[in-house]
Amino acid sequence: MKIVIAVVDDEKDLNELMKSYLENEGYEVLTGSNGLEALQIVQSQKPDLLVLDVMMPEMDGLTACSKIREFSDIPIILLTAKVQDMDKLMGFDHGADDYLTQPFQPKELLARLRALGRRSASFQDGSLKFGDLSLDTAKATLTCNATGQSVRLGEKELRILEYMFGNRGQIMTREQ
Repeated sequence: MKIVIAVVDDEKDLNELMKSYLENEGYEVLTGSNGLEALQIVQSQKPDLLVLDVMMPEMDGLTACSKIREFSDIPIILLTAKVQDMDKLMGFDHGADDYLTQPFQPKELLARLRALGRRSASFQDGSLKFGDLSLDTAKATLTCNATGQSVRLGEKELRILEYMFGNRGQIMTREQ
């Protein structure tokens, strides 16, 4: 089962860039452009994680974050160009789990998503299963459930297997 991430930002180019990058990493990505759409996406499609811009039309990200917290414990990363400590504290006070200032490197976003994923029940406690195999992303181990044997994985092995588990049943190119 693919991990579903909702990305909500009013900057169309940034939305598309994040979507493309995350899809290349094996995630399913839903997008929106304002806080109202973020609410609708979380309520109707129940993604595993939300990346939410703070400054948006119709409903800002802080308000959307507060409203989402009324019915969901989805992990939320706030994105903003604001770098003041007070701005970050407001984000956490509104229910955000993490805060990323723009501009940012896509690899940092991915690292933060993985870190939140390791602590989130919706990410199945970091464990992905396929047949007799269990991939524990938090511990970087692959276990054969039939024999109980485990293998410790390197970073690249873990990323490759995580991608393959998330895209099982699909043919993948070498680049993917």
